Amino acid sequence: MMSLSATWREAWRSLNTLRDQVLQHDLVVPGFSRLDEIPDEQRDFWSHSYPRNHNFVLGKSRLIPSRRLAERLRQLTVHYPRSAHSLLDLSCSKGYFVFHARCQMGMERVLGVDIDRNTLDKCHLLNSHFSLSHGTTFTEMRLRDLAHQAEVAEADFDVALLVNTYQYMRLGSGLEPAAGSSHRELFQMLSRVCRRSEEH
Repeated sequence: MMSLSATWREAWRSLNTLRDQVLQHDLVVPGFSRLDEIPDEQRDFWSHSYPRNHNFVLGKSRLIPSRRLAERLRQLTVHYPRSAHSLLDLSCSKGYFVFHARCQMGMERVLGVDIDRNTLDKCHLLNSHFSLSHGTTFTEMRLRDLAHQAEVAEADFDVALLVNTYQYMRLGSGLEPAAGSSHRELFQMLSRVCRRSEEH
C-alpha cells in the first residue's frame, strides 16, 4: 500500500504531465536526460523554494515552468533581438532563463552568474543532465569582475538579463554590499557586458 507522501508524489507527477501538455511547447525546456534520478528532496528546491516566481518542475526529460515563471518568460523573450546568439543572466537564480535561451531561443553561448553557491551547485547539477551543456555555463561572479573581464577580453552578449536584481546591486543585500555607488556606475558596468562587437 502506498504511503500518503508517495500518493501525493504520484498525483503531482500526473499533474505535471498534464501541465506539460497544456503549456506551449516553446516555454518548456526539453533536452535533459535522467532527471528522474534526481532525488525527490532535491526536486523541491526547483519547485518550492524562494523566489517563487522562478519555480519549475523537473519532468523526465524536460523542465516545466510554473504559471508565474511562464508568464515572466513570455514577457522577456518578446524583447530578445531576433539575431541574438548569446545571453547573460545576471543573478540567474535557478537557471531557467539560461536553459531556455540555449535550447528554445537557439542561443549559441549562454552564461548564468550568481553569488549564491548553493543555487549555482543546483544549476551545475541540471547542466550535467543537459544535452546542450557545452554552450551553457554557470559561474559565481560579481558584476564589477564581469565588467572588467568583458572589457579586457572585449567579450559581449547580445542579451543581458537583470531580473529582480537591480535593487540589490544598487542598495546591497544581506549576502552582498552594493555593486556600485551610483546608478551611473552600475549602468557603465552593465554596458560593458552587453556591448555588441563589430562582427554582429
